[in-house]
Amino acid sequence: MAVRRCFILLIVSLSTCGSLSASPSDVRGINLLSRNWKNDSTAIVSAASKGFNHLQLSHKIGMNLSDMRDEENLSLVRRLADLAHSSGITEVCLWDHALYDTDYYPRRFMYPGTGLIDLDAPGFWDWMKDDYREMLSLCPEIDGLILTFIESGAGIEDQFSVMPVPQRLAKIIETVSEVVCDEFGKSLWLRTFAYNEAEYTNIAECFGMVEWKSRMGLMMKDVPHDFFITHPDNPLAGRFDQPTIIEFDACGEYNGQSVILNTMPRLYHDRMSRMAGIQAVRAFVARPSR
Repeated sequence: MAVRRCFILLIVSLSTCGSLSASPSDVRGINLLSRNWKNDSTAIVSAASKGFNHLQLSHKIGMNLSDMRDEENLSLVRRLADLAHSSGITEVCLWDHALYDTDYYPRRFMYPGTGLIDLDAPGFWDWMKDDYREMLSLCPEIDGLILTFIESGAGIEDQFSVMPVPQRLAKIIETVSEVVCDEFGKSLWLRTFAYNEAEYTNIAECFGMVEWKSRMGLMMKDVPHDFFITHPDNPLAGRFDQPTIIEFDACGEYNGQSVILNTMPRLYHDRMSRMAGIQAVRAFVARPSR
Protein backbone atom coordinates (compact mmCIF):
# COMPACT_ATOMS: atom_id res chain seq x y z
CA MET A 1 0.00 0.00 0.00
CA ALA A 2 2.91 2.34 0.73
CA VAL A 3 4.23 1.82 -2.79
CA ARG A 4 0.84 2.73 -4.29
CA ARG A 5 0.70 5.91 -2.17
CA CYS A 6 4.21 6.73 -3.37
CA PHE A 7 3.05 6.44 -7.00
CA ILE A 8 0.13 8.79 -6.40
CA LEU A 9 2.24 11.39 -4.58
CA LEU A 10 4.84 11.38 -7.34
CA ILE A 11 2.26 11.80 -10.07
CA VAL A 12 0.55 14.68 -8.28
CA SER A 13 3.94 16.41 -7.89
CA LEU A 14 4.89 15.77 -11.50
CA SER A 15 1.59 17.06 -12.81
CA THR A 16 2.43 20.40 -11.21
CA CYS A 17 5.78 20.41 -12.97
CA GLY A 18 3.95 19.53 -16.19
CA SER A 19 2.20 22.88 -16.17
CA LEU A 20 5.33 24.14 -17.91
CA SER A 21 4.15 22.44 -21.14
CA ALA A 22 3.68 24.83 -24.04
CA SER A 23 0.59 23.29 -25.62
CA PRO A 24 -1.93 20.46 -25.13
CA SER A 25 -0.16 18.43 -27.80
CA ASP A 26 3.00 18.15 -25.72
CA VAL A 27 3.89 14.81 -24.19
CA ARG A 28 3.30 14.50 -20.45
CA GLY A 29 4.04 10.93 -19.58
CA ILE A 30 5.06 8.27 -17.13
CA ASN A 31 7.30 5.25 -17.65
CA LEU A 32 6.34 2.10 -15.74
CA LEU A 33 9.11 -0.43 -15.11
CA SER A 34 7.66 -2.69 -12.41
CA ARG A 35 5.66 -5.82 -13.07
CA ASN A 36 2.82 -5.29 -10.61
CA TRP A 37 -0.73 -4.92 -11.90
CA LYS A 38 -2.11 -3.14 -8.81
CA ASN A 39 0.68 -0.57 -8.70
CA ASP A 40 0.77 -0.08 -12.46
CA SER A 41 -2.98 0.31 -12.81
CA THR A 42 -3.05 2.77 -9.90
CA ALA A 43 -0.30 4.82 -11.54
CA ILE A 44 -2.07 4.83 -14.92
CA VAL A 45 -5.44 5.96 -13.54
CA SER A 46 -3.80 8.60 -11.31
CA ALA A 47 -1.70 9.94 -14.18
CA ALA A 48 -4.66 10.09 -16.56
CA SER A 49 -6.70 12.02 -13.99
CA LYS A 50 -3.91 14.65 -13.88
CA GLY A 51 -3.90 15.14 -17.64
CA PHE A 52 -1.01 12.87 -18.59
CA ASN A 53 -1.29 11.68 -22.20
CA HIS A 54 1.64 9.30 -22.69
CA LEU A 55 2.65 5.96 -21.17
CA GLN A 56 5.85 3.96 -21.61
CA LEU A 57 6.22 0.29 -20.62
CA SER A 58 9.70 -1.13 -20.06
CA HIS A 59 12.12 -3.20 -17.97
CA LYS A 60 10.22 -5.88 -16.00
CA ILE A 61 7.16 -5.42 -18.22
CA GLY A 62 9.22 -5.85 -21.36
CA MET A 63 12.59 -4.43 -22.35
CA ASN A 64 12.32 -5.33 -26.04
CA LEU A 65 9.58 -5.73 -28.60
CA SER A 66 10.70 -9.35 -28.90
CA ASP A 67 9.51 -9.92 -25.32
CA MET A 68 5.96 -9.78 -26.68
CA ARG A 69 6.47 -13.27 -28.07
CA ASP A 70 5.95 -14.43 -24.48
CA GLU A 71 2.21 -14.82 -23.86
CA GLU A 72 2.41 -13.62 -20.25
CA ASN A 73 4.28 -10.46 -21.23
CA LEU A 74 1.92 -9.82 -24.12
CA SER A 75 -1.18 -10.27 -21.96
CA LEU A 76 0.08 -7.77 -19.36
CA VAL A 77 0.96 -5.17 -22.01
CA ARG A 78 -2.45 -5.52 -23.63
CA ARG A 79 -4.22 -5.04 -20.29
CA LEU A 80 -2.12 -1.99 -19.42
CA ALA A 81 -2.59 -0.46 -22.88
CA ASP A 82 -6.35 -1.00 -22.78
CA LEU A 83 -6.58 0.58 -19.32
CA ALA A 84 -4.46 3.54 -20.42
CA HIS A 85 -6.55 4.18 -23.52
CA SER A 86 -9.83 3.85 -21.70
CA SER A 87 -8.54 6.28 -19.04
CA GLY A 88 -7.70 8.92 -21.64
CA ILE A 89 -3.98 8.33 -22.27
CA THR A 90 -3.60 8.56 -26.03
CA GLU A 91 -0.11 7.17 -26.64
CA VAL A 92 1.18 3.89 -25.21
CA CYS A 93 4.74 2.97 -26.17
CA LEU A 94 6.86 -0.11 -25.62
CA TRP A 95 10.59 0.04 -25.16
CA ASP A 96 12.85 -1.69 -27.66
CA HIS A 97 16.59 -2.04 -28.25
CA ALA A 98 18.50 -2.59 -31.47
CA LEU A 99 20.40 -4.67 -31.97
CA TYR A 100 19.33 -7.60 -29.77
CA ASP A 101 21.89 -10.13 -28.48
CA THR A 102 23.85 -11.83 -31.27
CA ASP A 103 22.26 -15.25 -30.65
CA TYR A 104 18.88 -13.78 -31.64
CA TYR A 105 19.90 -13.55 -35.30
CA PRO A 106 20.10 -16.45 -37.81
CA ARG A 107 23.54 -18.00 -38.16
CA ARG A 108 23.64 -17.13 -41.86
CA PHE A 109 24.10 -13.50 -40.88
CA MET A 110 27.21 -14.16 -38.77
CA TYR A 111 30.60 -13.20 -40.15
CA PRO A 112 32.60 -16.45 -40.41
CA GLY A 113 34.83 -17.30 -37.48
CA THR A 114 34.05 -14.19 -35.43
CA GLY A 115 30.69 -14.56 -33.70
CA LEU A 116 29.84 -11.08 -34.98
CA ILE A 117 26.78 -10.05 -36.97
CA ASP A 118 27.68 -9.26 -40.57
CA LEU A 119 25.69 -6.08 -41.17
CA ASP A 120 26.66 -6.21 -44.85
CA ALA A 121 25.35 -9.76 -45.37
CA PRO A 122 22.82 -10.00 -48.22
CA GLY A 123 19.27 -9.99 -46.89
CA PHE A 124 20.10 -8.98 -43.29
CA TRP A 125 18.17 -5.69 -43.28
CA ASP A 126 15.22 -7.22 -45.14
CA TRP A 127 15.11 -10.00 -42.55
CA MET A 128 15.10 -7.37 -39.80
CA LYS A 129 12.10 -5.62 -41.39
CA ASP A 130 10.19 -8.89 -41.58
CA ASP A 131 11.00 -9.56 -37.92
CA TYR A 132 9.61 -6.18 -36.87
CA ARG A 133 6.48 -6.72 -38.96
CA GLU A 134 5.88 -10.01 -37.18
CA MET A 135 6.48 -8.57 -33.70
CA LEU A 136 4.34 -5.45 -34.22
CA SER A 137 1.47 -7.62 -35.45
CA LEU A 138 1.38 -9.31 -32.05
CA CYS A 139 0.40 -6.15 -30.16
CA PRO A 140 -1.73 -3.76 -32.24
CA GLU A 141 -2.79 -2.07 -28.96
CA ILE A 142 0.48 -0.14 -28.67
CA ASP A 143 0.89 3.23 -30.38
CA GLY A 144 4.66 3.41 -30.73
CA LEU A 145 8.16 2.31 -29.77
CA ILE A 146 10.91 3.87 -27.68
CA LEU A 147 14.01 2.69 -29.55
CA THR A 148 17.35 2.64 -27.77
CA PHE A 149 20.06 2.12 -30.39
CA ILE A 150 23.06 2.78 -28.14
CA GLU A 151 23.90 0.44 -25.23
CA SER A 152 21.90 -2.36 -26.86
CA GLY A 153 22.41 -6.13 -26.58
CA ALA A 154 24.79 -6.46 -29.53
CA GLY A 155 26.35 -3.04 -29.82
CA ILE A 156 26.24 -2.15 -33.49
CA GLU A 157 29.62 -0.44 -33.28
CA ASP A 158 31.16 -3.83 -32.36
CA GLN A 159 29.70 -5.82 -35.26
CA PHE A 160 31.23 -6.41 -38.69
CA SER A 161 30.60 -3.86 -41.45
CA VAL A 162 32.41 -1.60 -43.87
CA MET A 163 30.00 1.16 -42.82
CA PRO A 164 31.29 3.74 -40.32
CA VAL A 165 29.46 3.73 -36.98
CA PRO A 166 27.22 6.79 -37.61
CA GLN A 167 26.02 5.24 -40.87
CA ARG A 168 25.27 1.96 -39.09
CA LEU A 169 23.17 3.78 -36.51
CA ALA A 170 21.30 5.63 -39.24
CA LYS A 171 20.70 2.32 -41.03
CA ILE A 172 19.04 0.83 -37.94
CA ILE A 173 16.80 3.87 -37.56
CA GLU A 174 15.90 3.84 -41.25
CA THR A 175 15.09 0.12 -41.19
CA VAL A 176 12.92 0.24 -38.07
CA SER A 177 11.16 3.49 -38.97
CA GLU A 178 10.12 2.21 -42.39
CA VAL A 179 8.16 -0.56 -40.68
CA VAL A 180 7.02 1.22 -37.50
CA CYS A 181 6.09 4.61 -39.01
CA ASP A 182 5.48 4.01 -42.71
CA GLU A 183 3.79 0.61 -42.62
CA PHE A 184 2.14 0.47 -39.19
CA GLY A 185 1.53 4.20 -38.69
CA LYS A 186 3.00 4.22 -35.19
CA SER A 187 5.31 6.71 -33.49
CA LEU A 188 9.02 6.10 -33.02
CA TRP A 189 10.96 7.89 -30.28
CA LEU A 190 14.75 7.54 -30.60
CA ARG A 191 16.25 7.23 -27.14
CA THR A 192 19.78 8.60 -26.97
CA PHE A 193 22.16 7.23 -24.39
CA ALA A 194 25.91 7.74 -24.35
CA TYR A 195 28.79 7.56 -21.89
CA ASN A 196 31.54 9.48 -23.67
CA GLU A 197 32.23 12.19 -26.23
CA ALA A 198 32.89 9.70 -29.03
CA GLU A 199 29.42 8.19 -28.61
CA TYR A 200 27.82 11.64 -28.56
CA THR A 201 29.68 12.49 -31.78
CA ASN A 202 28.44 9.29 -33.46
CA ILE A 203 24.86 10.11 -32.44
CA ALA A 204 25.10 13.66 -33.78
CA GLU A 205 26.52 12.49 -37.12
CA CYS A 206 23.91 9.74 -37.33
CA PHE A 207 21.01 12.20 -36.87
CA GLY A 208 22.36 14.23 -39.78
CA MET A 209 21.87 11.17 -42.03
CA VAL A 210 18.38 10.19 -40.85
CA GLU A 211 15.28 10.85 -42.91
CA TRP A 212 13.00 12.27 -40.22
CA LYS A 213 9.35 11.29 -40.43
CA SER A 214 6.40 13.15 -38.93
CA ARG A 215 5.89 10.47 -36.26
CA MET A 216 9.51 10.45 -35.11
CA GLY A 217 11.11 12.30 -32.21
CA LEU A 218 13.89 12.05 -29.64
CA MET A 219 14.03 11.08 -25.99
CA MET A 220 17.00 11.78 -23.76
CA LYS A 221 17.71 11.86 -20.05
CA ASP A 222 17.67 15.13 -18.12
CA VAL A 223 21.33 14.54 -17.27
CA PRO A 224 24.27 12.96 -19.11
CA HIS A 225 25.05 9.31 -18.37
CA ASP A 226 22.64 7.87 -15.77
CA PHE A 227 20.31 9.53 -13.30
CA PHE A 228 22.68 11.12 -10.79
CA ILE A 229 20.94 14.19 -9.41
CA THR A 230 24.22 16.13 -9.02
CA HIS A 231 24.93 15.95 -12.75
CA PRO A 232 24.35 19.08 -14.86
CA ASP A 233 21.56 19.38 -17.41
CA ASN A 234 22.04 17.16 -20.44
CA PRO A 235 24.08 19.18 -22.98
CA LEU A 236 22.31 17.39 -25.87
CA ALA A 237 18.91 18.81 -24.87
CA GLY A 238 17.74 21.05 -27.69
CA ARG A 239 20.81 20.42 -29.82
CA PHE A 240 18.62 18.80 -32.49
CA ASP A 241 15.50 20.26 -34.07
CA GLN A 242 13.26 17.21 -33.61
CA PRO A 243 10.56 17.16 -30.88
CA THR A 244 12.32 16.00 -27.73
CA ILE A 245 11.08 14.22 -24.62
CA ILE A 246 13.23 14.70 -21.51
CA GLU A 247 13.32 11.56 -19.36
CA PHE A 248 13.32 11.95 -15.55
CA ASP A 249 13.97 9.42 -12.80
CA ALA A 250 11.34 10.32 -10.21
CA CYS A 251 11.59 7.07 -8.25
CA GLY A 252 15.13 7.60 -6.99
CA GLU A 253 16.77 4.67 -8.76
CA TYR A 254 20.19 6.15 -7.99
CA ASN A 255 19.33 8.10 -4.84
CA GLY A 256 17.28 5.86 -2.59
CA GLN A 257 17.06 2.74 -4.76
CA SER A 258 13.31 3.29 -5.24
CA VAL A 259 12.76 2.40 -1.58
CA ILE A 260 12.85 5.87 -0.04
CA LEU A 261 9.89 8.06 -1.01
CA ASN A 262 10.97 10.84 -3.36
CA THR A 263 10.52 14.20 -1.67
CA MET A 264 12.28 16.39 -4.25
CA PRO A 265 9.66 17.69 -6.70
CA ARG A 266 11.41 21.07 -6.66
CA LEU A 267 14.50 19.46 -8.16
CA TYR A 268 12.49 18.31 -11.18
CA HIS A 269 10.51 21.53 -11.40
CA ASP A 270 13.68 23.61 -11.47
CA ARG A 271 15.32 21.44 -14.12
CA MET A 272 12.14 21.45 -16.22
CA SER A 273 11.96 25.23 -15.84
CA ARG A 274 15.47 25.60 -17.24
CA MET A 275 14.70 23.28 -20.14
CA ALA A 276 11.29 24.80 -20.89
CA GLY A 277 12.93 27.63 -22.81
CA ILE A 278 14.62 25.24 -25.24
CA GLN A 279 12.58 25.20 -28.44
CA ALA A 280 12.88 21.47 -29.23
CA VAL A 281 12.10 20.41 -25.65
CA ARG A 282 8.33 20.33 -25.43
CA ALA A 283 7.72 17.20 -23.39
CA PHE A 284 8.71 15.06 -20.45
CA VAL A 285 8.28 11.53 -19.14
CA ALA A 286 9.09 10.42 -15.60
CA ARG A 287 9.66 7.06 -13.96
CA PRO A 288 7.49 6.73 -10.85
CA SER A 289 8.50 3.07 -10.31
CA ARG A 290 11.48 0.81 -10.46
